Amino acid sequence: MKEKLHEFKNSKIIVIIFFVAYLILGLSIFRDYGMSWDESISRWDGYKAYQYVFEGDKSLLQYYDRYYGTAFELPLYTLEKWLGITDPEMTIFSRHIATFLLFYIGVIVFYLLCAENFRSKWWGLLGAILLVLHPRIFAESFYNSKDIGFMSAFVISFYFGMRFVQKPTGFRAFLFAAASGFAIDMRIIGGLVHVLILPQLLLVTHKRLKSIIKPILIYIVSSVGFVYAFWPILWENPIVQFWNAITYMGGYSQLGGGVLYFGEFIQAPDVPWHYLPVWIGITTPVVYLALFMVGLVCVLVKRDRWGLTLFCWFIIPILFALLTSLPLYDGWRHFYFIYPAFVGLAISGLVHLWRKCAATRIAGIVLFVLVVVSVSLFMIRNHPYQNVYFSELIGGIAGANNRFDLDYWGLSFKRGLQYVAKRDSDRQIPVFVAYGFEKQILFLPKEYRRFVWLSDTKGARYILSNFRWQSNVPPYPEIYHITVDGVKIMSVFQVPPESLPAMRLDVSQ
Repeated sequence: MKEKLHEFKNSKIIVIIFFVAYLILGLSIFRDYGMSWDESISRWDGYKAYQYVFEGDKSLLQYYDRYYGTAFELPLYTLEKWLGITDPEMTIFSRHIATFLLFYIGVIVFYLLCAENFRSKWWGLLGAILLVLHPRIFAESFYNSKDIGFMSAFVISFYFGMRFVQKPTGFRAFLFAAASGFAIDMRIIGGLVHVLILPQLLLVTHKRLKSIIKPILIYIVSSVGFVYAFWPILWENPIVQFWNAITYMGGYSQLGGGVLYFGEFIQAPDVPWHYLPVWIGITTPVVYLALFMVGLVCVLVKRDRWGLTLFCWFIIPILFALLTSLPLYDGWRHFYFIYPAFVGLAISGLVHLWRKCAATRIAGIVLFVLVVVSVSLFMIRNHPYQNVYFSELIGGIAGANNRFDLDYWGLSFKRGLQYVAKRDSDRQIPVFVAYGFEKQILFLPKEYRRFVWLSDTKGARYILSNFRWQSNVPPYPEIYHITVDGVKIMSVFQVPPESLPAMRLDVSQ
């Protein structure tokens, strides 16, 4: 008994140390990440919702992006206004902090989920570690408020749903309704949580249905109320607007230049069926994939409720995308919310191996530690460009080069622009930043805001490219570049004075 109590105390201390260290790390490095190409759009979504809610401006009703959920973006912009943040760089930094903190809460909640369902704080901690130690997700947890924010909201919603299943009280129904409403109002697919939770509720309580009628009614009423409250576009004609949101988001795609897939440019609505599973496979550490496959087999054989729920969480969105030919682009970032289910299944596989193969435990521990160390070293070595991680399945980033989009977020432009500003002392520096990333200039530190962005390469003194949507490289001297494991993800070209006006780059459409 004393040994178990001692083990419990040790595990609790280690868990606390991990989460404190992770929080300190996140708050120490959030400034290192540049501005992603989606952040200005996301911030504008919050701004339009803010105008509607607090200023009575109804232009939101005709806004092209009006059906994108603002449950997180509206509070972000509201906080920015209330705190009086006006400096462009600080607006981005405040978004990075908020996005990280939401993910941080999501990691804590996922730890609780794993610890409770695997009945061990150690397995819970391992689940949290695997959630954090995915290079792409780690990086995007600072600037991808849409996909990482939704993943975090979905995890929180699922957790409160499981709590509701365990003990269906009115209070837990209310909490589940609030969390699920928030997730749905970030992205419509958040309604998947009902598909995962409500069947379990009926299975667990089928012999005492009368006792749960009241909590279910509380949940239904509260859920409708929270979905309505968190999404301003629903405030006028909610049923019609909600249906419009469903149909609109089903074909949503802002990408105009296509995606690079196995070396060919393909339009987002035309990507092949294997686009999603391939991207998951080539951007997730191979050992994670192996553990996932073991866990998947174990779950399908044992058919335990927890494992099958994780399997449904993982597979239903993928099947939906395949069956509806959903427009896909930028890898699998829109499906990051299935990664916690992936991790849960991987932990199931690890638990199975741990219990059944006692003779190989030490070898397994050593192998797993080596993999975690290897992934961690990549993240440290290539900070802050963990977003271009590719696994050994494709030969790392070298194998992905010229076959898949690399820094499609455009994070590397920040350092490239800073280099140019330090090099060129002119008060105005004409520059062309690759397509779609011109707003990077506005959110630089004050000392670097001397750029004049040109909509074409013609007349530019410097050309910055991340090689996306570009079929030719500028024939000018390369004065700076950023590499990840030896592969260029961004280059700065200086146009000689005698070459002005500059040539026009060909863009693959």
